[in-house]
Amino acid sequence: NMYQMAKHESENNHRLVQYLLFSGVVICSCLFFILVARYRISRNQKRQNKQLKIALDHAKESDNMKTSFIQHVSHEIRTPINIITGYAQILSTSDYQLDEATRKQMMTDLDKQTQEIVGSVNELLELSEAESRQYYAHNDKVQLNILCQALLDEQKLRTDKPLEMLARLGSPRNLIVHTNEDALKKVIRHLLQNAIKFTDQGQVTLSTRVMSDSIQIIVEDTGMGIPAKYQEKVFEKFFKINTFKQGMGLGLTVARHIARLMGGDLVIDPAYTGGSRFVFTLKREEED
Repeated sequence: NMYQMAKHESENNHRLVQYLLFSGVVICSCLFFILVARYRISRNQKRQNKQLKIALDHAKESDNMKTSFIQHVSHEIRTPINIITGYAQILSTSDYQLDEATRKQMMTDLDKQTQEIVGSVNELLELSEAESRQYYAHNDKVQLNILCQALLDEQKLRTDKPLEMLARLGSPRNLIVHTNEDALKKVIRHLLQNAIKFTDQGQVTLSTRVMSDSIQIIVEDTGMGIPAKYQEKVFEKFFKINTFKQGMGLGLTVARHIARLMGGDLVIDPAYTGGSRFVFTLKREEED
């Protein structure tokens, strides 16, 4: 009858609506999972691309460092070797009539050039040794001011420049710090040698300053100074403002690296305009 037909048709329509709704849910779910999958794939691709870019940048940086290393070593070692070779040929040839003063001067120059080569090799070895370390143990009790005075006196004897070498050591005079003595010496020596190298007249000053939670070791000079744009770059490997100065350009790199391995830091004071001022800061670990 008509009622049953209408009821049957209504049930068919209801089932159709349910089917359409179910199909819609399935389709939406599929689209959702497809979009999520595409997003994850895209995200993974971006992450992989980023990692590949980082790896490529590192490879380029490594290649540039190798090139820079070869160039610096070639320049720093070839020049003194050429001088040594030339002098050796002259001294070993009987054709050259040399007076005693000239011969002594040549021997002095030979020794100087040999020391330049040894110094360059030592810089490379010291950088390699510092980079291979993870930290410096603080097993030594060091009388800081006495050590600083000794290192300053040591550099006085090693330079022939007419520089005034001053010590301004904070109190107490017998201040004892818990640190690594060898590492401490290396940092201070590098700072003093750097100051002397770039100062032709005036003075080099080594100071200590005791703070509430740290100790500062300060080396300042009246030399050429470092422009603001180079004040971070001077800590980079092989970077030299004056490319004609002898040396590998590793002293400050090694000094900062060691300072940080000791738990401290090494920075340039940007406010100082009379030359250069380097501030080496260590956490205070003292014993009276």
